[in-house]
Amino acid sequence: MNYRPALTWTALAFMVACGPKPSAAPETKLEAAPFSGQLTLLHTNDIHAHFQPNRADWVPSKPDIGGFNALQAYASNVREHRGEENVLLMDGGDLLSGTPLTEFETRGVLGGAMLDFMEAAEYTAWVVGNHEFDKGFENTKRLIEESRVPVLSANLDAPGGGPASTNLLDHLVIRAGGLNVGIIGVTTERLAGLASEETMAQLSVRPVVETVAHEVATLDPATDVLIVLSHIGLPADRALAQQVNGIDLIVGGHSHTRMAEPERVNGVWIVQAGSYLRSVGKVEMRVENDAIQDFGAEIVDLTDPAIAASASDHMKELVSSWQAEVDSIYGERIGTAATAFTRDYNHDSGLGNWITDALRKWADTDVALYNGGGLRANINEGELQVLDLYKVFPFGNPVVTFEVSGEALMGLALRNAWAEFAERQGFIQVSGMHAEWRVRRGAPEMVDVTIGGLPIELDRSYTVATNSFVADQATRYLGFPVEQYEATGAKILDIAVQAARGKHIAAPEDERSVLVTQ
Repeated sequence: MNYRPALTWTALAFMVACGPKPSAAPETKLEAAPFSGQLTLLHTNDIHAHFQPNRADWVPSKPDIGGFNALQAYASNVREHRGEENVLLMDGGDLLSGTPLTEFETRGVLGGAMLDFMEAAEYTAWVVGNHEFDKGFENTKRLIEESRVPVLSANLDAPGGGPASTNLLDHLVIRAGGLNVGIIGVTTERLAGLASEETMAQLSVRPVVETVAHEVATLDPATDVLIVLSHIGLPADRALAQQVNGIDLIVGGHSHTRMAEPERVNGVWIVQAGSYLRSVGKVEMRVENDAIQDFGAEIVDLTDPAIAASASDHMKELVSSWQAEVDSIYGERIGTAATAFTRDYNHDSGLGNWITDALRKWADTDVALYNGGGLRANINEGELQVLDLYKVFPFGNPVVTFEVSGEALMGLALRNAWAEFAERQGFIQVSGMHAEWRVRRGAPEMVDVTIGGLPIELDRSYTVATNSFVADQATRYLGFPVEQYEATGAKILDIAVQAARGKHIAAPEDERSVLVTQ
């Protein structure tokens, strides 16, 4: 396998505005010293452009907690007590997609405001997540190039080899806590199923295990502790720890896992801090003779209002100014919700039923489909703002229409039955099609499928509306390919706003996939 040369941070050191200074990378033959050092590591992941407090469902009163004011103030307090030179702050990826902050262009980048927040909080490094590509590959390149905080991903290459973007680093070696700290970044291998075809045409994604093994072999002689900053999800983190020796700690992201306690797999510690900047992970380690001797980790919920109140004036100004920008466009009141609209990833749901009904009506098709994973938040009962709907539909994929046979839709109905039967994610929200199924010999079996209230005709062509992401990934999500589709130019958010404007909406309660007993 051809690996691109390891990139050093030395040539980019002038960009670092704060925090511990990166040392020369291994090519300079820096030797690790048998030194006893104390290091504090703070970490976040899957912020998804949430810069203000968000609801903490695991806290009994479900308060809104966190945000960049709270994070910056907490990190500053830790640095004051531990010594700035002994503290690192890093993020496990997915800075973008989740709030309208991603829709504003700053520094020539959609979502560029997140760079301002990261720099004001004095992050040490962040790793590229899959949602960094939601606005297209060129926007991601500019995001990386504009970041004054080092950006990592060792397994993302250009198709012909070499870095996928200028300033994208395989690793860092930083002097902190009296230690040479090696940090390796990796992004999920499943990017092809999560990003657009246009993006994937400009990327080569190398296997995580092989990439990390190569990086560990390169960095181990020159470091006292090796950290993998990963956006691959907790199950993949565990597999990585099992298969690669020499890693000391994996700081994770992608699966949004709130790990109240760290895990240890094959001698490797694994941590992750939830999502939406409601909490921060804190790791304390003592390293001696190239090994962790003492280790402690916790999740700190950013619940204390006094913490946020002590944020720097610069951070407070960033938060308030961007909130004003968001409110000016997305704070419009458009209607009310009679009930709560909730999601379900392995069954039809009130929210899925409502949006597919609205989509089918708008597109005037026989059927409308939507991926459950594309529904990113619930709708609460009461007043509705554009912002409430944006949180549900943050992705800018256009609505598309296509034609498909009844036989293919019958297959989709069976796939949905399997998703329910096996209680696994992958259920496709649907409007216009009603399916009844039963279990025979330990497997789902279709009993009756109707479209528009009439029995499905297997050899008939039906019209379907969905979003371009589902259409591009149709074989994976629907079980059949979509060879050609027509882009309408509308976005699902536009259709949702239109369906709610001036109305008192209620979530449809009818089931579209029904388990029967006969």
